[in-house]
Amino acid sequence: MKKFLLIVNTTIILLIVFSHTFLPASIMAQSPTISPPTSQGNSNPLMLLQDLLKILFSFNTGQPLPPVPPNPTLYPSISPPDTTLPPLPSVPPGQMGSILQWTIAINDRLEAATNVWPPYPYYHRLINPPSNGSYTAAYSPATSTSNLYWCTYLVADVFNLAGKFGLSRSSHSTVKNMQQFFISTAGYKYIPFSVRFINYYADPPTYQVTTSQERKQTLLNIIPGCATFFQTTPGKHVPYGNHVAIVKTKTYDFNYNGYIDTYDSNNTKKVVRYPIYQGSVQNTPFVLDSLRGFGCL
Repeated sequence: MKKFLLIVNTTIILLIVFSHTFLPASIMAQSPTISPPTSQGNSNPLMLLQDLLKILFSFNTGQPLPPVPPNPTLYPSISPPDTTLPPLPSVPPGQMGSILQWTIAINDRLEAATNVWPPYPYYHRLINPPSNGSYTAAYSPATSTSNLYWCTYLVADVFNLAGKFGLSRSSHSTVKNMQQFFISTAGYKYIPFSVRFINYYADPPTYQVTTSQERKQTLLNIIPGCATFFQTTPGKHVPYGNHVAIVKTKTYDFNYNGYIDTYDSNNTKKVVRYPIYQGSVQNTPFVLDSLRGFGCL
C-alpha cells in the first residue's frame, strides 16, 4: 500500500512539473469566449491530471468509500435568543398608581449600610428623601437604630406622598399596628391571604387558615402598590420583628404558578421575589406561610 501511494504521489508531481515546463501558461480573457469543440481529445493539462487521478483511484483497495446521499439534509436553523425585556406592568389608576410611583422613587434612593448590623448590608439609609411639597419622606442617615429607614416608614411615606393621609411613621411604626390600621380604618382595605382573621383584637387573635381558592382570589384582587404583611409567628402579634413591603408586580399563569415581586426597605435586598406555586406564596420570611395579607385602597 505504501509503494502504491508513493507511485501516485510521484506521478502527480511529474505531471505538474511537465505541465508548467512544456505547456504554455493560460491567459484569462477580459470577456468570456466560447471555444469550439475539437476532436483531438483532452489537451488541457488539468483535464489530463483529472483523468489520471480517476484511473489511479479506481484501484480497489478493499475499503469502499461511504455513499453520499443524493440530497443531504441541511442543519436546522436556530433562532437567536429573545433578548427583549418584558414590558413593565401598567401603573394602576388613581392613588394606587401614585403610591407605586412614590415607592419606586424612594426605593431608588435607598442606600445600603452595614454600621448598625454588621456585616449585613441593609437598605435602610435615605439621605435624599423625596417630597411632594407638603409631605417629605423620613430623612434616615442610618447612624443608629434611632434613625434607620424602617420597613413601615416606606408604607407610611408612600401613602402620604400619594395624598392618602392616615398612616403615621410614629403611630404605625410597628407592623402589628399598621396591619390593624388597614383592617379597621374606613377608606382602606385589608385582603387576607394565608389566614382570615375572625377576631383581630383577641389575645391571641383568632383566625382560620384560608383555602386554596381564597388565596387564588386574593392574588386576583391585589395590584401593585398594595402593602404586603409578613408575620414572625402564626397566631401571635408581636410588636417587633415582623415585616411589610409594597407589591411591585405579580405574575402567574392559569395554574397560579409564578411570582410576586416586592419593593422593600430595611432589608438586605431592595426588591425581593417570592415564587407562587398553585396559588401559595413560597419562601416567605420568618416562618412557613408567613404572608398574612395585603393592605390596599
